[in-house]
Amino acid sequence: MWTLLLELLVLWLLRDVSSTPPDTSCDTRCHENGTRTCQEGICTCKDNVIGANCFACRHGTVDLDGRNEKGCSECHCSGHSPSCQLRTWTVSNLTESFEATRGKGWTITGEDFNRTSSKFQRSFDGSSQYLYLRSSYSLVGTSNFYWRLPARLKGDWVSSYGGNMYYTIHLACGSDFSCSFNQDPWVVLVGGLTFAPLNIQYYLFGTKGQRWRGMKDIKIPLHEGYGKRDCWRDEALKCVSRKDMLVVLSNVIEVYIKAGLFRASLNRAIGKFSREVSAHKGTEVTRVEVCRCPAPYTGTSCHLCEKGLWHRSGWTCEPCNCNGYSYDCNSFTGRCTNCAYDTACDSCNCCADGFYGLPGNQLLLRFTK
Repeated sequence: MWTLLLELLVLWLLRDVSSTPPDTSCDTRCHENGTRTCQEGICTCKDNVIGANCFACRHGTVDLDGRNEKGCSECHCSGHSPSCQLRTWTVSNLTESFEATRGKGWTITGEDFNRTSSKFQRSFDGSSQYLYLRSSYSLVGTSNFYWRLPARLKGDWVSSYGGNMYYTIHLACGSDFSCSFNQDPWVVLVGGLTFAPLNIQYYLFGTKGQRWRGMKDIKIPLHEGYGKRDCWRDEALKCVSRKDMLVVLSNVIEVYIKAGLFRASLNRAIGKFSREVSAHKGTEVTRVEVCRCPAPYTGTSCHLCEKGLWHRSGWTCEPCNCNGYSYDCNSFTGRCTNCAYDTACDSCNCCADGFYGLPGNQLLLRFTK
């Protein structure tokens, strides 16, 4: 009995292992999101992916995604750090309450985005909670105008990266439904450094020939997108990079939402504006880039300066100029906050309301008008 078992063990050890076919299945060996090609079980990884099975991101990159041509995305970190991680945070909605604000600060711009158009009047409908746009002029051919968001809805949008922006529009075409979509971008974002901002645009494709009437919910992704069709675009209409998207979101200066959707439409209205933000409470989950920032940089993407500093001439941080009356200013505008001794203005260089004198002479500043 034992002799037979020993002989069988020797035969098993001396078996011809070369007769066992190697695993050449690409399906079982190569990670589909990180693999560019596979031949006879040998995986060729995408540019930012490593490992025999193409399953890991290179150092300085994160977020392995099959839609990404390079597999993983470079850490942005505003150029200050090569190291970042993806943290899983929950999502909540930051909502504009039209009932509370009654549309205060929302304006309509002309074709150049710089001036408020005098052709239109805004009116708030308390029952529907919509902000309506009306005009006594003929609207035929006047499609290039946009809602301009108020200052309270701008600023740091980095926490919204990877989420969405939502709003609802109200449309009324002619009775014969003869209107058709124009070719203007649906949303325009301007952001980044105040002295050299970037302008990016988002187009909704697949709407040609559609006939909309009444209320319509719109969802705009706050992500650079993938491919040549579904992406945010620069002024040359090329898809923007992840870096450029995060630069814009780090300091959103202007937001424009298309108000003229058709070549001819009667009533236009907007309501229910909100955007998703990463937080530590909510229902849905998103992945957030969290960088290891060197001093004096802070923020999840190293896009902010520590207290007392701001981005004066680039992405480096320089001291605030508050004339000694404050040690804090906005990271992007340099505008001083919490000016002491009854001073005011951007650099604490003038008197606050109700005071007169010369900043620097605290005695004079104490005498009210």
